[in-house]
Amino acid sequence: MQAVPVFRSGEKVKVVRHMPDRRTETIARAVRKLTAGSASTVAVIGRTEHECRELHAALLKADISAMLIDASQNKYDGGLSIVPVHLAKGLEFDAVVLVDVDRAHYGANEHDARLLYVGCTRALHDLWVLHAGERSPLVADADEEFVRHIEA
Repeated sequence: MQAVPVFRSGEKVKVVRHMPDRRTETIARAVRKLTAGSASTVAVIGRTEHECRELHAALLKADISAMLIDASQNKYDGGLSIVPVHLAKGLEFDAVVLVDVDRAHYGANEHDARLLYVGCTRALHDLWVLHAGERSPLVADADEEFVRHIEA
């Protein structure tokens, strides 16, 4: 099933390939750029709650404070948040940094496609899709009209 693009204001989606050992640095750079700009709400969206907890700790070490949203949360205060993709449905952010969009986290199956769709559609204006190594087959053929590829 082919995805049908919908209107989204803002810049082209940034698909960023980074070295595995530079994951936190790449995420931190994206977050700093977005929060220094016009984005007042930014989400870093990971695949699982466990991965988001690890990411939260890593960003704290990089002097980036963020709200970690997990299944026990019943309140969202805006600003910078880290959220697993399965909890992101219904939330909207000015900008989203979607991490680990590789074959291991988002394979070519319907379940992963739905989760990736949820993650991508949380961004109102700016979407960054990060991956190390081979990107997910779900975004492998992204249309250059809508996507800008970046090597970090």
